[in-house]
Amino acid sequence: MNRTPVRSFPAHRPPRRQRGVVLMVALIVLVALTLAGLSMIRTTDTGAVIAGNLSFRQAALASTDAGVEAAFNALGGVAGLISTSAEAQIPNRYYPTIPGPGALNYDEYGLRKVDVAGAPMTVDWTTAPTVAGVPTGYDVRYIIERMCTGVIPVTDVGTMCVTDGATGGGSKRAGAPAFTGAMKINYRITVRVAGPRNTLSIAQAVVAY
Repeated sequence: MNRTPVRSFPAHRPPRRQRGVVLMVALIVLVALTLAGLSMIRTTDTGAVIAGNLSFRQAALASTDAGVEAAFNALGGVAGLISTSAEAQIPNRYYPTIPGPGALNYDEYGLRKVDVAGAPMTVDWTTAPTVAGVPTGYDVRYIIERMCTGVIPVTDVGTMCVTDGATGGGSKRAGAPAFTGAMKINYRITVRVAGPRNTLSIAQAVVAY
């Protein structure tokens, strides 16, 4: 009698318990990549803000040229300040004299803290003349100071004011007539530009008229 051999199979073993090492490593790598991405985004945003601030500042500085030109034009002409108000003080616009030397009469912007009589005085920029034709979002204003000291009216311009000396001309030949040009008084123009993101630019220029 032939007997069919019985095949034996190995006993079924339970699966080995997963230790989770790969999962932990994957989570750590994922967290590191997330932090790196957030850092890159933050760096990019900061760079964009800095670049924007620099562009606003450059635009504000460029707008000061318009303020200086407007102030210079306001000095001359038939209706200019020199013709109509050379010896009259117009608060927050035109000052015919500045405090004398030897006193700390100016703030960090070069603007006076006291007037010629010693009384405290500040500049209210909200009422200073505005300049048209500047970029949108920028407020450009100016004040003018004649570089003279003493009391009003100033009678001795050559001594009490900062001037450009009279220019001479004519022939160099001995005995030839000499021609003398007019003496020009110096004026200090202070321009204040306020722009977006609290941008503030202060510039000064001295012109002779």
